[in-house]
Amino acid sequence: MNHYERARAAYEQTKKETISPIQVALLLVRQVERGIDQLDRARFIQDERLIDTTLRDLQFVTFELLGLVDPSTEGGLRLYQLYAVWNRTFARMRIERTFDDVAELREQVGDVKASWEDALRKQRHEWLRRGTL
Repeated sequence: MNHYERARAAYEQTKKETISPIQVALLLVRQVERGIDQLDRARFIQDERLIDTTLRDLQFVTFELLGLVDPSTEGGLRLYQLYAVWNRTFARMRIERTFDDVAELREQVGDVKASWEDALRKQRHEWLRRGTL
């Protein structure tokens, strides 16, 4: 096997082991969803340290989401703006300890998750159609 063939084989193996950007976005949005659930539990038991840690972690996850999107496209810009709003909302909650926006955030996250799940279904369908799954 020559250098090119070895490089091509390594590329193909890596390609199979690497998840798509859609899958990454979906994993991160699911993490935001779990974080909001954890925030509710922390608020219920009045654990201020857990509340703070959870909000900090939610901000980190939204930073990751911000880094995934391309704000130079119309759809990317809308997602970027939405993720930025989530991040600011978590920061405000962390500073002001007001949680009035949790229900609205939960709904938005659910809508975005459903959209990413739909995009993933379409992507997998395309992979099956092309025989690249």
